[in-house]
Amino acid sequence: MREHETIGLYGIEYGSDWETVERDSTSTRRTVRLARFILNDNEKAHIDHLRKLVDRRLVANWGCQRVYENEAEDCTKLSYKSSCPVLNTDYILDFQFYNLDFCLLDMHQILSPEVPWWERRYTRNPVFSFVDPFGFSLPFDKMRQLLSDSNRAVLIVFMVQSINRFKSTKSRRLVDAIFGEEGDGDEPAGWEIALRKAGPEPTRKSSCQHTEWTNRRLKALAKHYCKRLRQSLGKKTAMMVMRKGKSSPKTGTIFYECFAGNTTLELQRTKTAMQGLVQGEPEDGFSDCYALNNIEVKSGRKTTDEEEAEEIYKKFQGRAVMLYKIREFVLDKTNFPYHKRPLAVLERSKKIAKVNTYGQKRKKFTFGGDRWYSQFWNVHFASDEEWRKRNEEEEGLKRVPPEKKGKKRAAEKNPGNKAQNKKAKVSNKTQKRTAEKKKTKIKKAKTSNTTSAPKNKKKAEEAWIQSGRNFMNKWRKKNSKAIIEPKSE
Repeated sequence: MREHETIGLYGIEYGSDWETVERDSTSTRRTVRLARFILNDNEKAHIDHLRKLVDRRLVANWGCQRVYENEAEDCTKLSYKSSCPVLNTDYILDFQFYNLDFCLLDMHQILSPEVPWWERRYTRNPVFSFVDPFGFSLPFDKMRQLLSDSNRAVLIVFMVQSINRFKSTKSRRLVDAIFGEEGDGDEPAGWEIALRKAGPEPTRKSSCQHTEWTNRRLKALAKHYCKRLRQSLGKKTAMMVMRKGKSSPKTGTIFYECFAGNTTLELQRTKTAMQGLVQGEPEDGFSDCYALNNIEVKSGRKTTDEEEAEEIYKKFQGRAVMLYKIREFVLDKTNFPYHKRPLAVLERSKKIAKVNTYGQKRKKFTFGGDRWYSQFWNVHFASDEEWRKRNEEEEGLKRVPPEKKGKKRAAEKNPGNKAQNKKAKVSNKTQKRTAEKKKTKIKKAKTSNTTSAPKNKKKAEEAWIQSGRNFMNKWRKKNSKAIIEPKSE
């Protein structure tokens, strides 16, 4: 690339490489996609073998062209270029091979080098790191440097068995450096308290209880390490069990993969990826035993929506909780990544009594979607007693009581008593007869009260005129004297 060209952040999708644009004064259509890889190993033979492998794969298999090469004592830099004429883009792969101890690496200088002021706004590129230490040489200060920026995420292979094995007084300082905490005098450190919560050691070391006890201790250490990443660095974490061994899927060397990210989207995607590797139960994780013994096992999601809904309901029953708190509980404390489908199952079964949206529109059995204000919706979970009462009331409404259907329904429920059935039939006949008699009497009363008005209009008019004449004749007879004999003066 020429000196006057600058590279800036163009756009990033989850799981893709860094996308950048070549900002040239002559042409703005040509795009450059840059990916930067930083590889480190303690032994020089390993890093040399890795460098030759990368060179052979990129040049021979992918047809890339080597653009830049620089070798030093502790670092070797290689750059490769590949162009795509169809998309009018250039792909640049920048590799840096370090032969240093992980504790001696300067993360600030490697991940954010010094650049001129006109290029500083383009240097905050997202960084995804994969840390696979040898043993437990993983100081917490280095992780703090690695995750110091808000756009950095890391996947750590956490060797819990080696930490549990060397937790004596001599190596206690190393364990304290891993967790980034120390005990004050007689007060134990946080990782020691986490180990004590796993319970006392069983008496019989050859029993299955001892293996369960060690698994609980290892899980407690991994949980405490994720807790430290959340509290001190403000990251969102997830973890998964990994086992190496050929004898059985539940034995062998155990280690945990711990992820620390920034957004809920990153955490959900990593948990779905981890969920896709599960072979047995959700807590068993992944094991090499099936592949080494040529056993085909379907990997993927092992929990149903109903099971996930029950786990949420046990936590929040009889309470009113904001939607974002439910999402945080699902991401931090459960093995499944999403909360919308289990909540829809709970609403269909009427274990969710009400969803207060504060005047916002909402479809049934939906919880927010991509709308940012939906995280403040208030979800009211019904208690067990309220849910049972509501179900009993609904079942009672569906069942029609026997009193409204007459005595026949009550008689049909007891088919053994024939006499009662006969009496019920006779009583139903008498009830029908009395009802018919009442109807006829009501009809007769209505017909008798009605006036015998003539059917034709002419007869009605003549009768009306005759009644008027009769009224006038009566009035004349009464007042005939007053009319004929006038008063004397």
